[in-house]
Amino acid sequence: MDKIEALILDLTTATNRQLNVEIFEKLSKLRLLEIIGPCYLHGSFKNIFHELRCIRWDYCPGRCLPSDLRPQLLVSLEMPDSEFTTLWKGAMSLVNLKILDVSGSKHLKAAPNFGNAKKVEKLLFSDCTSLQKVHPTIGVLSNLKHLDLYGCEQLIELPDTIGQLTKLDYLNVSDCVNLTQLPEPITQLTNLSCLYMDGCRNVKRLPEQLGDIKVLKKLSACDTGIEKLPDSITQMKGLVQLDLSRCRNLKKLPEHFGDLEGLELFGACDTALEELPDSFVCLNNLVHMNLSSCKNLINLPDGIGKLKLLKEIDLGSCSKLKRLPEDIGKLPCLQELDAQYTAIEKLPDSIGQLGSLKRLMLSCCRRLTWLPDSIGNLTSLRSLHLEGSSIIKWPETAKRMRLRCLTACTTELWLPVIQSLSCLKELYLSDEGHGFSSTKPFSLSKLLNLNTFSCKNLGSSLPELPLNIKHLRVEDASTLEQLPDLSSYKKLWRLVIRRCMSLQVLALLPPHLEDLVVSKCNSLQNPPDLSLLKKLRYLRIVECNSVKSVCFEERLLQASITADIPNKEIPGWFKYRCNGCTLSFNFPPILEDSHFHLTLWVVYKIINIDDPQRCIRAVISNETQGITKNYHMDLPPDQGGILQSKVGWLSRNFISLEGGDRITILFQSSIYHFWEEVGSGEVTVEMCGVHVMTGV
Repeated sequence: MDKIEALILDLTTATNRQLNVEIFEKLSKLRLLEIIGPCYLHGSFKNIFHELRCIRWDYCPGRCLPSDLRPQLLVSLEMPDSEFTTLWKGAMSLVNLKILDVSGSKHLKAAPNFGNAKKVEKLLFSDCTSLQKVHPTIGVLSNLKHLDLYGCEQLIELPDTIGQLTKLDYLNVSDCVNLTQLPEPITQLTNLSCLYMDGCRNVKRLPEQLGDIKVLKKLSACDTGIEKLPDSITQMKGLVQLDLSRCRNLKKLPEHFGDLEGLELFGACDTALEELPDSFVCLNNLVHMNLSSCKNLINLPDGIGKLKLLKEIDLGSCSKLKRLPEDIGKLPCLQELDAQYTAIEKLPDSIGQLGSLKRLMLSCCRRLTWLPDSIGNLTSLRSLHLEGSSIIKWPETAKRMRLRCLTACTTELWLPVIQSLSCLKELYLSDEGHGFSSTKPFSLSKLLNLNTFSCKNLGSSLPELPLNIKHLRVEDASTLEQLPDLSSYKKLWRLVIRRCMSLQVLALLPPHLEDLVVSKCNSLQNPPDLSLLKKLRYLRIVECNSVKSVCFEERLLQASITADIPNKEIPGWFKYRCNGCTLSFNFPPILEDSHFHLTLWVVYKIINIDDPQRCIRAVISNETQGITKNYHMDLPPDQGGILQSKVGWLSRNFISLEGGDRITILFQSSIYHFWEEVGSGEVTVEMCGVHVMTGV
């Protein structure tokens, strides 16, 4: 025992949560202790842990570290997600401590007295949502390099002594929503290279002398209340990244903003900026510029062509922007230009000089009526987005482009250009009221590289497509009554049909189809024939009012299918099924080398259609082995008040299963928002079932 230096205690399955620390007295050379699972330590700590260097213990249930704990050699104390309200009382003697991690400790109200822990280099208090105060003794941590206070929602202020942390390199106070200001002494942090303060919405201003931090490289102040930047910020010659996105009170930048000679990334999307200072064109190292959703931005400064390293410009949704600078063609490195939803009326001829441009987005530029002839010189352009624009005719020079992806409005005058783009792989066409639906059928069969075709509101027929097509989407074709025979399209694996209100029949489908979505096609009389689809993995037939049920055969389960269908009951061949939301059964004997998966079927009704991201949670319990796991089945955002079915599947490895095990599955309604469960939802489960699919 006296030779053991590292010990890991896994107490996740222990029935006795009480542990007497006497068991550690014989471990005189213990250097690493890791405890997995909650338990309570009791007894005297005076005669133990004298050689301990590292403690790792997530979810510690204790409210405070024991007062008689004195691990003089302790270097790392890692106890995230613990129940601490106070970390330690007084100035605990931790003279060799370098790392302290109590992140996620929701009940911790104050950072402790650091008077006897002066060697600390890294402090992690992120997501300590009750933390109200940082002890002023933090100033004695002359070696501190990393301080993380992210998500400390109750923190109101930082102590002035923070200015004494002369070795601090990283400071994160993001989402400290009650923080009202940064203390002025922060400008004394002469080694600070990263400052993150995103989401500090009550911070209205930055310290006037912030520019004294000459080595700062990253400053992120998104979603703050900042109204202006201090002039001193232009002294930060080494600043590489500055992000002010969604600072909606920010109206202007300092006049000498261009003095930030090291700046490579500038983000100010969704701010109140009306213009950029003339000096902006002096940012010779700028690579990325994001000004999207700046609703008041009228123009960019002339001379922007001086930014020779600029690769990306995002001006999307700058609704008052009427023009691009004439010298924009002088940007030799520009690869992406986004000017969607702007008021741009024309493109400068110089745009054809952008030899590196790969992606050009001009969607919904309603005032843009023509493209310059020079557009054909963009030989590197691979993606062009023009849907929602008012462009009626393309220049003949456009035929020279080697586009891979095109989204566009369709008119008869566009067709010769589109049909000549032999490199196209993805084509998205829509009729924006130019009368294309009245033209005769056309052919895209010569576009041999085309693998994705999406059309919207194209009238009563589809164009002839190349046989290599893999993904076909048809939407809002109000007069389309029948799809062509698609069985010869051997590579087609995804078919999506939405809001084709006159569609009555789905002809033969290709046997290798993997995804099939049909929604809001109210004239569709019969469901598609699924009998030949051997690889179908996702099936969704919803809100087709005339389709009451889909013939769902057992062989469809071989491909581990997920489905949303209008069926109001579970088929009789399902092995285990019952009314209600709870199902219990004995798992059948399975050969040891067999492959199997479980298919779950739920018949449900949505009561409240306004719930975001509804899902059904299957609580799966192996009562024999004492194991419980949750499986979530997402529900489509469809109409409420009617019975419909959800089919999902679980792999063999999801939960341990052996022949004879008693299994209980409870199906519950829940609501998710941004991947986090936020409520129970209003979905009732009428029937549920489980089927075991096997195959050696």
